[in-house]
This record gives sequence, C-alpha cells and structure tokens, in this order.
Amino acid sequence: MKSPLLSFIFLLSILTLAAQEQVIQVERLDVKVSSDCRLDVPVPVFKSPCDGPLEIDSADKLFSGGCAGTVERSYKVSDACGNTLTVMQYIQIKDSVAPVITLEYDTIRVASIHNVRLARPLAEDDCGKNLTWETTDEDYDDGQERGLRRTFIVSDACGNSSSSSMLMLIQE
Repeated sequence: MKSPLLSFIFLLSILTLAAQEQVIQVERLDVKVSSDCRLDVPVPVFKSPCDGPLEIDSADKLFSGGCAGTVERSYKVSDACGNTLTVMQYIQIKDSVAPVITLEYDTIRVASIHNVRLARPLAEDDCGKNLTWETTDEDYDDGQERGLRRTFIVSDACGNSSSSSMLMLIQE
C-alpha cells in the first residue's frame, strides 16, 4: 500500500515541475547595444509555452547624458498564465552623427547681393536641439556669373558639424 504522504510529495513534485516549465524566457537580449540618440534598438525576443499573447511594457531611465551616456531599459513581460519576467537592457549612447541641413534652394538670382534677407535653413539632429549656427560668405565669379557663395555650418553640442552652401547670383 502506498503511503498518502509519498503520493502527496510525488504529486507536488509533478506540479512544481509543470509550474517551472511554464515560465517566460528571453531568447535574445543584447545587453550592451550601441546607439546614436534615436534609441530604436532591437527589442528582446520573449517566448512562453503558455497559450495567448505576451504583454510587454518597457521604461527607460537615463543614467548620464550629453554626448555619451547609458540608458537602462527595463522590460516587464507577462503571459496569459500570470507568469511575469523583468529584464534589463543597457543601451550605450554616443553621438557621432552630424546634424543634417536642408536648404530650400542651392542657387538663387538676386538684383543685388546687398541687403539680401534669407531665412536660415532647416537643420535636424537626432540627439537634441542645442544647435549652433555659423555663416560665411565669399565672393563668387566663374567668369560668366558673379555673386556670393553663402555657407551655412551647423554644429551640435557634441562637436559634430555639417555644412551646406548656396549661390546668390547677381542678375545683370
């Protein structure tokens, strides 16, 4: 005759093993990911043997900022069986991408180069809005047309810069 205590322990062991098999697993978690400032890094791949969808919530915490820093992204994953898993992903940020300048025109024709008012071109930077502008002008004369070449230089807070030029040709 079997002991009721042994049957209970055996049943408890089976239930424990079944419960241990029903856990959420991470298939791929790139713990240290380099990024520019867009933070569009790969989401870890989670799987669960439990039927139903996984619910994935994430939150970011910035540990340092500026041109280089670390973002700690935490993921909390839940499945339909009530299992949960929390994992961390560390994203190393280094701003090495220059701002992008968009000129409306690369050449314009003017009656005179004196008192020409031009709107500043548009610039975008993935890491922020702290952009500084510089403008330089130099005379332009190719033997057929003359005018002014204006160069716009934009720099971000991390020292990345780009430039773009336009010609202002004098109509004669």
